[in-house]
Amino acid sequence: MGALNEIQLLADCTRTLLPVLRQAEQEGIADIERLGTVGVNVLRSVQLQRIVIVVGMLSVFEAVLKDELELREIVPELRDYLISRDKTDLAEKYEELRLAINVLKHGSGRSHEILWAKKEKLSFHIKEEGHWFFGEGDLTDGHALILVDDDFIIQCANLIEEINRVVFDLGDMNDER
Repeated sequence: MGALNEIQLLADCTRTLLPVLRQAEQEGIADIERLGTVGVNVLRSVQLQRIVIVVGMLSVFEAVLKDELELREIVPELRDYLISRDKTDLAEKYEELRLAINVLKHGSGRSHEILWAKKEKLSFHIKEEGHWFFGEGDLTDGHALILVDDDFIIQCANLIEEINRVVFDLGDMNDER
């Protein structure tokens, strides 16, 4: 395996953090009866770390692409590039991811409304504005209107890798590993 580019490395780093977060979460769940509020705070902390990871992952990804490709406006230029390469579905997934990240950063608003209107078609879970829980008994829910679980983070990592392959014509990354 050759050296990974920054985007590949970013996705790999994100995936390596997930087991650490899972372990902290499992320990928090196991000790919740003994630790009480401390255990709940551990679980909430893990959920906040997931949010920080996924928001940061997209931000770094866009910064690297913008720099490498010398783009002025990453969103419209990347969308147009993907569509010009017959990757409209990829452009749409990227747009949904950007909207989800905007919702995580800013809460309710235009991005949330757009996603909420097509919630049945999304590959991730979105919460209705004003609701606090994704599921009964979930102690980690808070203000986030997007459920940031391992699946969501992996979807995001896979998406940036797929865009990376298209933009830098890397072929199938599985062949390289």
